[in-house]
Amino acid sequence: MSERIRDLLYISKARTLNALLIILLCFSFLCLSAQSAAEVQAGDDLQAAISGAAPGETVLVGPGAYGPVVVDKPLALIGVGEPEISADIQVPAFAIMADGVVISGFTIIGVPEDTTAKFNRFMAGRSGSFQVAPLELDLPNAALLVEGDFFLLNDTNVIEAEVGIFMRDVSSITLKNSSFDRCETSISMNGCNDCLLERCSWSDCSKGLTALESINLTLRRCTALNNTHYGVLLRDSSRCLAEDNTIFGSMEGLALWDTAHCDLLDNRIGGNYYGLLVSGSDNNTIQGNLLDENNREDIGIRFGVGISLEENSSYNLVADNRISKSFNGLELIDGCERNALIGNYITLNTHGIRVKMNQNNLFSRNNLVNNLISIEDNQSHNSWNGTVGNYYSDYSGTDGDGDGIGDAPYHIPMGNSEGVDYRPLIKPATGSPEMDLDWAMDEVDRYVCYDPVEDQTVRVEGGALVISAKRPQGPPRFDDAPGNKAAF
Repeated sequence: MSERIRDLLYISKARTLNALLIILLCFSFLCLSAQSAAEVQAGDDLQAAISGAAPGETVLVGPGAYGPVVVDKPLALIGVGEPEISADIQVPAFAIMADGVVISGFTIIGVPEDTTAKFNRFMAGRSGSFQVAPLELDLPNAALLVEGDFFLLNDTNVIEAEVGIFMRDVSSITLKNSSFDRCETSISMNGCNDCLLERCSWSDCSKGLTALESINLTLRRCTALNNTHYGVLLRDSSRCLAEDNTIFGSMEGLALWDTAHCDLLDNRIGGNYYGLLVSGSDNNTIQGNLLDENNREDIGIRFGVGISLEENSSYNLVADNRISKSFNGLELIDGCERNALIGNYITLNTHGIRVKMNQNNLFSRNNLVNNLISIEDNQSHNSWNGTVGNYYSDYSGTDGDGDGIGDAPYHIPMGNSEGVDYRPLIKPATGSPEMDLDWAMDEVDRYVCYDPVEDQTVRVEGGALVISAKRPQGPPRFDDAPGNKAAF
């Protein structure tokens, strides 16, 4: 059994387990709701009610304003009439310290970043003068802190926190129908496994969702709007799924950073500087996404990219995406190899496809329609056709034998690589074949043929062994791109 097949089986098994865990959690929530509940009215001591409740009970929280609490046993806290609970400096509104906790129906008011106030509060808290102990000094002001597994957050709104919800080393977390607005970071997931975010939103934050060293994260039907730096960042993570999300108005819309074996499917990504950014990331499937108008003005220069593969990102499938109205529709930069870019519709961009310093990537069945420049290829060695090539609206060749393939090759119009599509399509490609990562890598193996000995990461120079690869510190840039750095 091949490694890729084992990976697919592992992902399928893990996601099935994740679904079963979520069903079990929801069933437990319904059972808890059916039990008798300790009812807490406005003005009552919420922490006392939590302390007095038995594990597995439901606490109903009526309208009113409440201070921070610690939940250290499996309970369901259900807001009735949208009660407000406020965090304090270094003290979360909810500190979840037990497994099996449910929070639903609250408005949570956070605390913004204030380094001096945080330090003073931490030092005061060490004296034991607070009912709820402050966080460790190196943690942010979080509206919610989650350190228990099987946690469910539902129908809750979080506003104006340094971090909306901070999770670390947890599993089986579910966030549903909840919003995070005007936070420094909306959601921070550190070492989180088998987690689901569904129908959540985050907007007007400095940074959107940040997942670090997380596995089997599912992000479905969520919305990220007008977050300054990025909408979603998956870093040093694996086996994640982002499906049917809307991401608009960030520097980087959806970013993968040193991340592998993820599926990015059917997302709508627009109005960003970089729509979909993949850096140092391998074995991912990017398919069926709509990337429109990822094109913004910076220091008087209008620039933007639909999909960018950078810094040695390899063995990825980029297929059936629709990319329009960007400066670079689809770009590959610096050491990307053995990627399959198949069946994408690329239209109305300044550059349809732009590549620089890559090798052995396969481009086939892409439709390049009404771009100012269809392709620019610099210092690269790629294959521009498989059994068939690509469709170019600026191709002027004929099809004498009627096989749908131009009689004359299509020479890449810009760049110094002298790339050639030997089998250009006369009409736009339709009906892409059934594709998955295994199939795509087989196609790459069949059609790419450049031997990159002189470009190897490890090589001998002057009798010495030279290692040229390095961990990326920031996305590379084409010379005519503004000189910004990604704020990761």
